[in-house]
Amino acid sequence: NTNEWDRDEIRILPNPTQNVLEIDFFSKQQGKVTLTLIDESGRFLAKREFDYFGTGRIEKWNLSQYPSGAYFLNISLNPTTNSVAKKGTYKVIKIK
Repeated sequence: NTNEWDRDEIRILPNPTQNVLEIDFFSKQQGKVTLTLIDESGRFLAKREFDYFGTGRIEKWNLSQYPSGAYFLNISLNPTTNSVAKKGTYKVIKIK
């Protein structure tokens, strides 16, 4: 059973971005978070994983090596407890 992230659980800024994207987590749920960056044609570019403890986190991702355009950031949480998994896809615009 998987739920979408609530609107107040994740904030991505600035969007559009020139280089560093900041992903702010406010969720109270704990688990392993996986961030996957995909380009507009659906090609996998990069992945990050970390343990999230439900206490808030700011993850910074430098996109300066990628060309301008639209990207998709898939963010999923695999819970450590019996709680529900979360996932969402966010469109990110990269500008020069």
